[in-house]
Amino acid sequence: MKKVIYGLMGFALLMQSCGTKEDRDDMGPLLTKDQLKVAVIQPTAGSNTIVFHNQTVGVIMYYDWGTGTVNARKEYETSYIPVEGTHKVK
Repeated sequence: MKKVIYGLMGFALLMQSCGTKEDRDDMGPLLTKDQLKVAVIQPTAGSNTIVFHNQTVGVIMYYDWGTGTVNARKEYETSYIPVEGTHKVK
């Protein structure tokens, strides 16, 4: 019986120590489409490689290729699209 009581007390203590409070900096208001500047470049005509050039200063772009989201911390993000056709990148 003591093991059960101590187990429940330990579990309660563990759950109490896992708080969700965080100190985060305010990121400011969301940018509009007009404030974002991205150039889409195809280095070689007819190739499957596409380069996205982030021209918005102080912004980290996130691109959704349709297979997931990529955190593009670079000024240039290169994507290889192996299938011919029209693709929507968000």
